[in-house]
Amino acid sequence: MIPTATFREVGRELTKKQYVIFLGADQNPQPQNGYWLNFFNKPIPLVWGPYKAAIKNDTAIVFVNSTKIRRGFYRYNCEEAIENPKDFTPEQLALKFRDFLQESVKNEPDNYLWTHRRWRYEFRDIFRDLWIDDKAPCPL
Repeated sequence: MIPTATFREVGRELTKKQYVIFLGADQNPQPQNGYWLNFFNKPIPLVWGPYKAAIKNDTAIVFVNSTKIRRGFYRYNCEEAIENPKDFTPEQLALKFRDFLQESVKNEPDNYLWTHRRWRYEFRDIFRDLWIDDKAPCPL
């Protein structure tokens, strides 16, 4: 694991070669630095960097989901989600990630909800230009 700032320093060199990068894309950005969309019918900000980078570098997107087998033991399942990210906009990729994440949480809510503070920011009208969801922010 390396911090984002470190990756920015070495990332250009890494992307010139064949590489695999695992991103903790389920992070909670500052409200003005991300897309806004509904997550379980509540507005949240979502980082936009991974989706823009996938398109820029034409990098396949693989979703990784963990399943708890028993205390301290997990199984990780990888699923190729997008082979050609250039066929999508960053906003479409963010919505696909949101849908994947919601399904993952529905399948194992206890494996997710205790570790995340997803709803820490409140949607305000000043974020309306960052809204990418088809549905209006709930609640308005």
